[in-house]
Amino acid sequence: MANAVTVDLVIDALRAKLITGDFGTEVGSRVHYYEASRSETLPYCVFFVVDNTSELDTFDRNSFRMRIQISVYDSEANGPRALGDIVDDLRALLHRTVLTVAGHECLELDLEMERGPMKEGEVWVCHCDYILAGWKT
Repeated sequence: MANAVTVDLVIDALRAKLITGDFGTEVGSRVHYYEASRSETLPYCVFFVVDNTSELDTFDRNSFRMRIQISVYDSEANGPRALGDIVDDLRALLHRTVLTVAGHECLELDLEMERGPMKEGEVWVCHCDYILAGWKT
């Protein structure tokens, strides 16, 4: 698995990317790694590393592959259509974009799976799984 420094660099680069563009305008700085406070203002975003298969490829030790889940939450009052619009902006921001991470090149994000919008308790949520893949330099 990639060392903690690499994962930390990816987390920092992804958070910086998520607070830009139309998506960043909608969620502001409410982009959290791993979890958000229960009292966080809606809408907000939570992301985390699902799996990391770096350095497991016996043919290319420089390959890098990581699955990241990004979950977007919005209020029950705004409904699924508003959440869908926010997720459209997330897709436009991240799908097939290159993430700049020191010590790596060509780290491209690709949307692999999207689930939602769906109701969870009193909020609407959509979960998006991205694959971040490329090479170490």
